[in-house]
Amino acid sequence: MPLTAEQKLANQASKAAKKAAKATLPPFAPVKYPKGTMTGHFDDVNFTAGLNPFTGIVANGAVDPSTSGGYQLSVATALTIGAPTDDDLRIEFSTIDVAAPILTFTGGTLGSGTAAVTSAHFAAFVGASLTLVSQNGTWNVLSANAVTFA
Repeated sequence: MPLTAEQKLANQASKAAKKAAKATLPPFAPVKYPKGTMTGHFDDVNFTAGLNPFTGIVANGAVDPSTSGGYQLSVATALTIGAPTDDDLRIEFSTIDVAAPILTFTGGTLGSGTAAVTSAHFAAFVGASLTLVSQNGTWNVLSANAVTFA
């Protein structure tokens, strides 16, 4: 059965609307970063790439809250970190042994997406990791693997 004039107009309007919607969507273009540059810090829009070598930690102590960096944890350490001194700092932790380190945040500065937690407990597995980004005086969890918060 042939379409009526009303149905033809409705189809044309529908096609025009779909075409207009496609025209307003930006094309997807994945961002490609050079190999080995995926550490650094974030700002509101851009990822600023920079190479931050990982520092090995083998004893209890405090982590510098004023500098972006990476830390390799190889023993069951008790670490503390204070409030970040600036926005957009990025700190990464990764276990390289079957240790179970604990990172304690002073002054309620951990933003883990859950209520009132002050510490991050790494599982006793190689590869447990935590990435933090500072914003408004808080360490926000960007990613966590085999880490629980208490």
